[in-house]
Amino acid sequence: MPESDFPRDADCIARGTPAGPGREHSPPDKHHPLHDGYRNGEQVPPREGETSDVLMAVALEWIGKQAAGKKPFLAVIWFPSPHGPHVATPEYAAPYAKYGKAKANYYGELAGVDHGMGQLRKALRDLEIADNAMLWFCSDNGGAFPLSTGGLPGGKKWLTEGGTSVA
Repeated sequence: MPESDFPRDADCIARGTPAGPGREHSPPDKHHPLHDGYRNGEQVPPREGETSDVLMAVALEWIGKQAAGKKPFLAVIWFPSPHGPHVATPEYAAPYAKYGKAKANYYGELAGVDHGMGQLRKALRDLEIADNAMLWFCSDNGGAFPLSTGGLPGGKKWLTEGGTSVA
């Protein structure tokens, strides 16, 4: 099977300080073999910035190439944010500073995802493929204890409404 030109996780991980803005979500190790810094045998240069911005920049490069080919394509974009430890970049955290550092970082990460989705929607319109595109936004899991699941039963790692829904 030929190797895909779609970016692997290693392409989309922002390099930064450990647990700092642009941190690696999963470091390269035996438990995370996809995060090896290579794609199709070529070393991938690190990209700096908020992880949602870095991820969307790589995804939009790929989507632009696919759109130029005038063939149907599928792009699956999994945002690593929001995810603990919550450390947003200053520009995303600043509007939420009045809520305290922890919430400012959490809300800042959400703002990064929101900004990325806005970039995606704009790019689809600019590429004139928005009318033939389907966007499906979902979460990989519900809230982890002690976070809220919005009153839904269960939570992360549970196959219940609170474990699979975005509260």
